[in-house]
Formats: sequence, structure tokens, C-alpha cells
Amino acid sequence: MQGDYSHLSNGRKGRKIKMLSQKSLAALVATIQATDIRLTTMLTLTYPKMHPNDGSIVKADLNRFLTGLRKKSPFEYLWFLEFQRRGAPHIHILTDHEAITPVMRIHLAEKWTGAIINSQWWLQRVALASVGRDCCEAKFLAAEVRKIFSFNIDPTVWEWVRSEDGAKRYVTKYATKPEQKEVPPNYQNVGRFWGCSRSIALGNGHRVETTEKEFRKFLRLQEHTVNEWEVIPKYLYDVKNIS
Repeated sequence: MQGDYSHLSNGRKGRKIKMLSQKSLAALVATIQATDIRLTTMLTLTYPKMHPNDGSIVKADLNRFLTGLRKKSPFEYLWFLEFQRRGAPHIHILTDHEAITPVMRIHLAEKWTGAIINSQWWLQRVALASVGRDCCEAKFLAAEVRKIFSFNIDPTVWEWVRSEDGAKRYVTKYATKPEQKEVPPNYQNVGRFWGCSRSIALGNGHRVETTEKEFRKFLRLQEHTVNEWEVIPKYLYDVKNIS
């Protein structure tokens, strides 16, 4: 990667995010392209018919899930947020797992189900049903729990990334497509659209002083596709041995 990319954010705290910005997308693509960790699987976390409309609650659910799952078997990850047509948030998580076993699928289902039923929005609904002694509501909530668990042991929820560079391709495609990134009107506190574990997070990079002629010669030696472009892009990927 060429240039100083220390200004690209991994998600600064203390600022209110209302939409997915081009700067955030650039940081996402830079992160997935720069990491040496191969992400081999993808999880998809989906909410049931009921779902929270507050990003701070969704991030708390995600954190609860990741914390529980990583206690069983530590792994590196990168996640990103999308919205379904019904307005529900859903989250894709790329991981570096080397195996997916039936036991691991059950563990995933347990942790995501647990993350939901211990969430603020779910507990509020349970409390209302209890106070009102609403048997129908209580039965509905119990049925939803069973559905959440059953759905999340399905093989499509946790899949292998088919090609060696599949994760990079998928994230880059996500970054260039506008679909499913528009925040629903009734959704508040959207927060960050993506995040990653510390080992994947973008570093500070380093600066190289050189002339354009010398740099083009360097790119030609690497047989890089942009070496003959009239204008060299600000960020380049697959550039090695920079010194």
C-alpha cells in the first residue's frame, strides 16, 4: 500500500454517525486489503420479526455475541452492517476460522440467541408481557426464541469463503454497492457500519519519499496494473517491499 494512510479511521469514538461515509468506506477497503490475516468464513447475524431500531442496542448485541463466541475459541474478525428490505439490521462477520463443525454451529446459535434475549429491547418486551400477564405475548416470545436458535444452526448462516481472496473481493464489492446501506427512517443512533479485531485493524503505515519517475519504475518491476496510468491513485493495493 502506498502513501500515508494514518488519517483513515478505524472508527473514532465520540462522534455521531448518521450515514456510511466515503471516508469510512475507504478505510474499510484499505483495512481488508492491507491485512495479512486470511479471513476464511462468513457469519450472517439476522434478527427475527421483532428487531431493535437503535444502533447502540444492535452494537451491544453484537459485542455480547462476539465476546461469548471468542471465549470458546479466539479468532480474528471483520464485521459490517447492512439493512434488509424490512428495515431490520443484519451483520456479516468475516473470520479466520479453520474449521466449521456441527458443535460450532450450535455454539453460534446459542450465543446469538443469548445475545438477543439478554438485550435491552427484548427484556423490555418480556417485562411488559409479565406485567400485563399477557399469555399470548409470552408464548409468542418463547416461539421466537426457538425460531432464532433453529434458524442459526442452518449451514447458510456460517459459510466458507470459497476463494483465497474471496473476503477481500466481498468487502470491496460491499464498499462499492449502495444497496442495503441506507439507514431506515425509524432507525436511530446507527453508529459504526463496520469494525474489526485489533490484529486486523489498519496500522499507521509509513511514508516513502520518492519521485514519480522512480515510483513508476518500481511499479513496473512489480508488474502493477497502474504503472502506466496517467494519474497514479492515492491508495494502491498489492504493493510489496516498500522501503
